[in-house]
Amino acid sequence: MKRILILVIIAVTFCFYSACGNHSRNLVVNSSPLYSENDSAVTVSNKEQDNNAVETIKPLEMEDFSVSDGENIISLDFPYIDFSMDLIEKEVDSNYVGEIFSGEYAYKFFCHEYDDFDLYISNINYDIKGRDFNEYFISQITLKTPAFKTKRGVEIGASAEDLAAIYGLGEELIEDGKTIAVYALNDMKIEFTIGENQKIQDISLCVFSEDDISDSIAEDDISDLIIGVWKIQFAKEGIDGTEYPLQNLYGTGIQYGGTLTLDKDGFFTKLMGITDDISDNKGAFSLKGNVITFLFKDGSIEEAIYFPSSQEIEYHTRDIFDTLIYEYFVKTE
Repeated sequence: MKRILILVIIAVTFCFYSACGNHSRNLVVNSSPLYSENDSAVTVSNKEQDNNAVETIKPLEMEDFSVSDGENIISLDFPYIDFSMDLIEKEVDSNYVGEIFSGEYAYKFFCHEYDDFDLYISNINYDIKGRDFNEYFISQITLKTPAFKTKRGVEIGASAEDLAAIYGLGEELIEDGKTIAVYALNDMKIEFTIGENQKIQDISLCVFSEDDISDSIAEDDISDLIIGVWKIQFAKEGIDGTEYPLQNLYGTGIQYGGTLTLDKDGFFTKLMGITDDISDNKGAFSLKGNVITFLFKDGSIEEAIYFPSSQEIEYHTRDIFDTLIYEYFVKTE
């Protein structure tokens, strides 16, 4: 199954696809806060000191949105053209992840994988920040091991109690039964996923867009929105995002095809063009967050992403040369 990075988000996301990610998350704000607070500063009891002294927790600052292994420092929203480090990047078929939309603006995302972290770069919010469309900045840092720590020294494996003592109040979100503590400043946030053992399992720092909230609607609502007939508008190459001719996918019979039908019973039909037998283009689909998985009758599997903000389906497929292609569908009824 193809890897998709879904933004908070994507979006959550995405934070973006995976993810900070992943715009496919179903996040629910808990009615009771994770930590106590007052109007000015958050205080917690420091249990490591015998006198139980109360310390004042420093509010978030821009420098908090960085991580380090003691030698290398990675900062969020840093120009990727100026980024360098001695660590070896993993080789992948394609760094291109996809796009999210904010009104008329499209934000492109690329992923760079390392042993200890994944690095996502994008042009997110370029229109708001007065940047050029082709200027790319570090928009998400996802830590995978304890090798890298946040600016305040929190790493994967640390306890929820330590997190509370260092960062104080965090907005509490629930995803698949896990607690996510979120700390935000301007258009940046840090997410700590806490497991049942009250240990930190994941750490993500990400830049988010104004449409992140709208992309994080409930799965039940998305299920209602995707039912119907969708018509293809254009396609792009998954490698570099360049436009891909529809005739290369559908042939000269594109006017007779290029539709995707999703019905309320969980079945789909994908018409490719002129054909007398469409049985091979049918199957069942399932929904998780805003990711749609298609199981064809021949056993093959393909995926797509539904973007609530732009009301589009980004369908991931491959051409006859096994090139990854993103098809973009809009609803016709």
